[in-house]
Amino acid sequence: MRGRFKGFLVALALSVTTMMGAVVGVAPARAAAADCPTNYFCLFRWVNYGAGRWQINPGAISVNSCVNLNTSRYTDGSVVNNSSASYVDNASASYTIVFYDWVDCNEAGDRNQIFLGGGRNPNLTTQGWYHRYTSFKFIW
Repeated sequence: MRGRFKGFLVALALSVTTMMGAVVGVAPARAAAADCPTNYFCLFRWVNYGAGRWQINPGAISVNSCVNLNTSRYTDGSVVNNSSASYVDNASASYTIVFYDWVDCNEAGDRNQIFLGGGRNPNLTTQGWYHRYTSFKFIW
């Protein structure tokens, strides 16, 4: 009987240790998804920088070139196209960014032009662009 009780306690201790490791392991992944690196522009799938993150370094792309989001994916695997709800701009440069609701920065569709170069918007409904970005370009 005593041996069974010891075995039960060992199994319980292992179970608790494993569960604590799983809980601790989840927290860093969540924090990393909401963090936008220095010199990057990041889009997030949900408001308040939640869910997956997509990032780009504005200094690494050609001036005035169009960036299509239709094949891009967030860190959580979801498609970026027409699904952004918030952004963080940690780039040090000053520029204007023009967002389009069509691919290839097509002028025929709606567009939203804002000055960035260091800003955040926790909820894109304030600009009327919740889940509408399909392409964009940085204008220096």
